[in-house]
Amino acid sequence: MTPKGIKTIKLFEYGNTLVEHYENLKLYGRAKSYKQALSAFKKYTNCKEDITFVEITGKVLEQWKVNMMNKPMKDTSYNAYLKGLRAVINHGIKDHKLPKDGNYGFQYFTVGTPQPTQKRAIHLEQIKALFEYLLEKDTSLWHSQQQAIFMFNTNGINFRDLAYLRMNQIIGDFDRIKYTRAKNHKNFDIVIAGKSKEILQYYSQGKKLNSNELVFPILLQQILGLGKKEVTLYESRSDVFNNNLKKIASLAGIDTNLTSYVLRHSFATALKHSGTNISYISEALGHDSSKTTQVYLDSFETEDNDNITRSVAF
Repeated sequence: MTPKGIKTIKLFEYGNTLVEHYENLKLYGRAKSYKQALSAFKKYTNCKEDITFVEITGKVLEQWKVNMMNKPMKDTSYNAYLKGLRAVINHGIKDHKLPKDGNYGFQYFTVGTPQPTQKRAIHLEQIKALFEYLLEKDTSLWHSQQQAIFMFNTNGINFRDLAYLRMNQIIGDFDRIKYTRAKNHKNFDIVIAGKSKEILQYYSQGKKLNSNELVFPILLQQILGLGKKEVTLYESRSDVFNNNLKKIASLAGIDTNLTSYVLRHSFATALKHSGTNISYISEALGHDSSKTTQVYLDSFETEDNDNITRSVAF
């Protein structure tokens, strides 16, 4: 039996509102994943008008999945679209206080688990080569390199939190930073180590300590709070940063698809290889569960085991 109210909930109307909600919260990664899922589903259905939740049946979802599988698309991509759409629908169920046992397509359809992806971390010697590669000062590549060093040295801080780091979050004589992670609102108090102090001091020139000014020149102070303009600039700067990382990696002779996400994985992997307890790694990364941290580390388990086998083989 279809629950009362579900026939009137429009997917794209509700979904766009949800995307805007997360953009306003500056949770751009989540907003982007929902937007991409909605866009992919809309393109598949070729909807001229909106579609209701009740029309998204298990059969429709299965047909969409098969359609994507028949395209030159990675399984991680179409699984991301399916999970994104499922999340939008689950939000709608919760927001409209609908019964969870209603007639929803995802109750009769399993998204599935994609095949393990290529490892998303690089070794410490590669990180060193990346960070020590000489670049012309004050170029776009140089700024991205400095920001990448700071990210790695501060427990793999994610790009969103880096972009919004404020002067009043620097503690003491550039000794620590304190901030709240946007994704899960966990509080961080991180020591400034290595080259990070020099980097902070460089980007703090001309700015007032204890002010609300942004530390890094990733966003523009004057566009903060301007909605779509702020979102567009953030996404553009995120793309520039990741593209620059790929260029620096290529120059440094590192054959990998380097992104800010890979840097974060690499920080976790470096801690693991140093013998750090997984519970501490989980805390350092701000994960809600050690299970999430283990996903970061599993990609290197096979390689480690292979190296052990080679070391004892005759």
